[in-house]
Amino acid sequence: MGSGGVPLLLVHGGPGYPSDVLFEAFEPLAMEREVVWYDQLGVGRSDRIEDTALLTGTLKEWDIFHELERIRIPTLVLGGEFDECVPTHLADIAAQIPDSEHVTQAGAAHMGYLEAEPLRGEYVGMIRDYLARVETRGW
Repeated sequence: MGSGGVPLLLVHGGPGYPSDVLFEAFEPLAMEREVVWYDQLGVGRSDRIEDTALLTGTLKEWDIFHELERIRIPTLVLGGEFDECVPTHLADIAAQIPDSEHVTQAGAAHMGYLEAEPLRGEYVGMIRDYLARVETRGW
């Protein structure tokens, strides 16, 4: 939709979870800038996984923490106060990514974009504010 400013990359995961809820939640940002929607394999609008064994337990032993330093674009690590991925872990993730920022949304859980207002609007606003800070740096 939009084309101005720094593009926003949204990575959607979660086995079998639809991505359509992202479209509505992030529509305000999509009106302002390019939004790239990435559905991981087996979720959203990506190809379905025939081997359902791939959907169970695959993340249990999956650890790419040591690879985070390879990310070379400004990154917002955003989570909720009551997120299952606790704020201290998200802070550890952000510490491994050069040029990243960690923000914890007060009162929110894992998917702030699904929260009731005003949390939902605040979530999108945090992303908008972050992108504005990135743009002022000339990205």
